[in-house]
Amino acid sequence: MDWARADEASKILNPYRGSRHPEVLWRRGRVLYLKAEEAKSKGGDRARHARLVREGFAAVQLALEQDPDCGKAHQWMSVLRYSLAELEGTLARLKSVDNIRADMERAIQLLPGEDVPRTMLGMWFYEISQLTWLERQVVQAAGQTVPKPDHALRQAVHWFHEAERLHPAKSCLNQLMLGKALLAEDDPERARACIERAASIPPTSSSNAKAQLDARQLLECWKQ
Repeated sequence: MDWARADEASKILNPYRGSRHPEVLWRRGRVLYLKAEEAKSKGGDRARHARLVREGFAAVQLALEQDPDCGKAHQWMSVLRYSLAELEGTLARLKSVDNIRADMERAIQLLPGEDVPRTMLGMWFYEISQLTWLERQVVQAAGQTVPKPDHALRQAVHWFHEAERLHPAKSCLNQLMLGKALLAEDDPERARACIERAASIPPTSSSNAKAQLDARQLLECWKQ
């Protein structure tokens, strides 16, 4: 779902305001997250952005209380948990890595035909592989899991490939991240092929449009 469709989805959900049905709640959490991201991207009110993230988190949290086996709720919980941790600072983000990963892995179990949670888990592993030495020490001190960088990169590539297996050449974001992971693994030829695909796939969402722009900028850098 894109920002432009978030308002439409919000109108559809309005008659169900106050509902405790998990299918309504996770959708409400998604809409609130998208509105928060739109506000953030446009340099909007930071307090409004924070309020929307917290409301979205609360909605998805309630969805999981009602149905712990709701795959979409786990998927959006991982997104909103990360956004909430970002609001609270770097230390909070580093201390939340295990919970974010657990939500993604549960979403994958419950949504066997969906590529998005696989892309998200790949991004989790990629981000872990890029942590500085000091950040890794903080994560470990907080009792969180920190795979070694080379293992994290292999896992990132694996999950990006899993997303491609389900929906080949669908996502600019997945192709871009696969390319970045392969580049970090010192495989520039395959990395460039992925990034070229990311630059050419028609984007279907704002996140994919941004990924496509990033891919094209990377290709321009290669030409220089």
